[in-house]
Amino acid sequence: MSVLAADALAHDRIELAHEIYGAGLEIDDLVEEFYRGQIQCHVARDQPSLAVTTYRRCQRALSNRLGVEPSQATTLLYLSAIRAAG
Repeated sequence: MSVLAADALAHDRIELAHEIYGAGLEIDDLVEEFYRGQIQCHVARDQPSLAVTTYRRCQRALSNRLGVEPSQATTLLYLSAIRAAG
């Protein structure tokens, strides 16, 4: 599933990629790669506030259910979204 979304994202089909990542999160909201994909889509669509919201949703899910924090890759993507928000 994430391969299809990444391919769509790579070909500037941002809406499709966002939908695929969203479908993945509906199936399993603990897959961090799906959150990262959605964050990338939000950044590509110049929606940094939605990227931040998605990161926080990821953080809550991982913390509440697994007792862990998002990975460094996800956190760095989040920080770049914050910088983009200015």
